[in-house]
Amino acid sequence: MSAIRKSVSAKSKVVKKPAIKTSVTKYPRHDRNPFRAGSSYGACFDILATPEFLTNGIHKHKLAELLAELTHKKLRNAKYDTAVVCSASESLTGRRHRSCKSGFWVRRNNDHVQLMLDRSCDE
Repeated sequence: MSAIRKSVSAKSKVVKKPAIKTSVTKYPRHDRNPFRAGSSYGACFDILATPEFLTNGIHKHKLAELLAELTHKKLRNAKYDTAVVCSASESLTGRRHRSCKSGFWVRRNNDHVQLMLDRSCDE
């Protein structure tokens, strides 16, 4: 007795996966954010640009913790991203990490950081 075999096609069936839904974030994207949307640097900028932290600033370690929670990264890796964004010091175009975009700077007082934006561009 011979068994009848069904031919199996070389291509498997395409299974459509649902698209990843973008969630509303706790920190909305700031209109002056120079980093790519969805990047960790952009998320760090958005945290610093919230009205609460824009006026009062935030402790650098707390910023790294918030970034790690938001991006689902380990705290150690979030600290690296925080260091890049906080490397912008002195002026809008002053020395900074090569991955850090221009257009803002971060005021530091020991471990307390505050985002500084050029106010003339807001008008």
